[in-house]
Amino acid sequence: MVHLASALYATLAYSLPTLRKQLSDAGLATTKQGNLIILSQLQLLLKNPFYYGDFRWKVRIWAGSHQPLVLRKLWDAVQAAFRAHEKPVYSTNAFTYKCVLL
Repeated sequence: MVHLASALYATLAYSLPTLRKQLSDAGLATTKQGNLIILSQLQLLLKNPFYYGDFRWKVRIWAGSHQPLVLRKLWDAVQAAFRAHEKPVYSTNAFTYKCVLL
């Protein structure tokens, strides 16, 4: 499931909700009770370095000795897709008290 989800999300054609729907239609991304996976869990799954062969322990990333499920290149493409999906944050606040130089 991780490889399919990574490959689909890296294409930039899917958002997390549409990816979850696609995986559900394929019979994947469901809980033991048959419910859809939570979006935050899907995001954690796609951002976890464990799947390309490393692991996170005490804030550091360590090289693992296990067989990776996805290539590092695909994992990097997924991380780039996450950055591409981020929306810029604009401030719409008009500050009442601001410095005015005379």
